[in-house]
Amino acid sequence: MKRLIIIVMLVLLAGTCFAQRRYYHETGLAILRVDEGYPGAFVEHRYVATGADNLFRAFLAVGSHDRGVAYGSAHEDAPLYDGTFSLLDSLVIEDSTSWVVTDTDSTGAPVDSELVLISSTTEMSYVDTLVGVTVRQHVFAENDSGRDIPVTFVIENTGEDSIIDFRVVMFYDGDIPDWGYEDDYPFSINYLEAVAVRDGSGENGVCSGFCGLIPDSGMVTGAWKDWVDTTGIDTFQIDTLVFEPPGWPADSEISAGDWSVFGRWEFGDLAPGDSAVMSIAFLVSDSTGFDTLAAEVRGDSVTHISETERPIASNIIVAPNPFNASCRIDVSKSGFGASDLEIFDIGGRLVRKIAVSRGSFSSPITFGQSFIWDGRDNGGRKLPSGVYLIRINSTNRETATGKVILLR
Repeated sequence: MKRLIIIVMLVLLAGTCFAQRRYYHETGLAILRVDEGYPGAFVEHRYVATGADNLFRAFLAVGSHDRGVAYGSAHEDAPLYDGTFSLLDSLVIEDSTSWVVTDTDSTGAPVDSELVLISSTTEMSYVDTLVGVTVRQHVFAENDSGRDIPVTFVIENTGEDSIIDFRVVMFYDGDIPDWGYEDDYPFSINYLEAVAVRDGSGENGVCSGFCGLIPDSGMVTGAWKDWVDTTGIDTFQIDTLVFEPPGWPADSEISAGDWSVFGRWEFGDLAPGDSAVMSIAFLVSDSTGFDTLAAEVRGDSVTHISETERPIASNIIVAPNPFNASCRIDVSKSGFGASDLEIFDIGGRLVRKIAVSRGSFSSPITFGQSFIWDGRDNGGRKLPSGVYLIRINSTNRETATGKVILLR
């Protein structure tokens, strides 16, 4: 009997040890689920205002003509359940908390407090041996009133040869519950490189999707109608998604059907040991506010240029990017008279300001001159993982802008 109890306990312990982990990132207005059971994919994206899950499936796909394609598993009820990625490193969860005063006495002195979640970070990695890549997935969410959750993919060529014409696709199949999957329409804001699926019920409707962050240009967007059938995986459709995007059908705004949206990036040749970095932000909003939200998340509101400002021809160069301990920031234009360097978080809040010139503010930055950021705010506190926006202001009203990913 004792031996039987021990065996049962060992079986239960083994089941616990090998159970697939999941985590729900929450911002107060949006929820995104990450799950070891779906490497390279997401199966739940909620808008707290409605309480409904607005996502049927979203997955990452990578490929090249010489190696084929790899893609994430998509959904337990979908034909794309069996993706080609295999879990490599298990899900690691890091919560940042702080004590917040919840009650005070008559003099204003605190008498009670509670531990509050400030932000959450998850990281996991997965591998595909056919294409020969390892993907490190990093998700960050602030527990505030935001509706955006940034996700970064660091995709390394682990093979012995270069991957020729390497491409990365993010696919988003929204399922807006108010209308049902058959009446969800695609939505594109090309100048912001943002895509979404929406319903047609006006300002009370829901719109969910994603926008591209890094690279901040070169994202090709498109839409699919009734993309995958119910009988099995259609590899031709996946190949078409990676190599020949269909673009935006002319009747996409008026045709009913199960619409999906995607973005594609082309990284050129990827040498052995090199990595391609792709960062997006999952967004959810009402139908009339999605474009404004996408602009805010992409940093358009932070890096707005007034009529008296002139953008320089080249942006900031940051290396390494992503970074952990510190990064070097260069301005890729000589003779740029700078006054300060400002770093904003993804919500547009100024977190660090650095005086970059020496002596007079009119001292120009020379090409190749570097400035080091240690990933801390103005108070010397370590900032959490995420996407940060960099802006250098000059005395002659020129501006330089860039983005950097901090991975703790």
